[in-house]
Amino acid sequence: MNNLKNLFSQLQLFELKYQKIEEASINSFNIFSILRKSNDEVNLHSQFIYELLNPSASHKQGSIFLELFLKEINIELKNLDVTIYKEKFNIDILIESKPNAIIIENKIDTQDHSNQLSGYLNSIKKRGYKDKNISLLYLTRVNPF
Repeated sequence: MNNLKNLFSQLQLFELKYQKIEEASINSFNIFSILRKSNDEVNLHSQFIYELLNPSASHKQGSIFLELFLKEINIELKNLDVTIYKEKFNIDILIESKPNAIIIENKIDTQDHSNQLSGYLNSIKKRGYKDKNISLLYLTRVNPF
């Protein structure tokens, strides 16, 4: 009976070891598990961007993608204690890091409607953010023809 208990104990340690390895492994990230139709603004483009920018996402890379993104768009946050939302207040992606807010709007096969960008700004201002601390990024496909 002791041998059986010892075996189960060893199996639990073995399982825990491999669970830790998987959590730390970049090999467990599968981009295709979050992708959808190529022109699906909400379920592909926003989901993909959200997944990369979110330090707590399944890629297990922490804030590295967020930091690279912020560097690329030349926005410096006072701290990387961020909360990232997808489809919050109808905003495609919202990055909050007091006192800053970054609004990301995706437009794939559509145009702006019903003053949505000013509506997003007003929503964020109501949350206590000042104009100087709000950044609005507008992402769209570029058609060279």
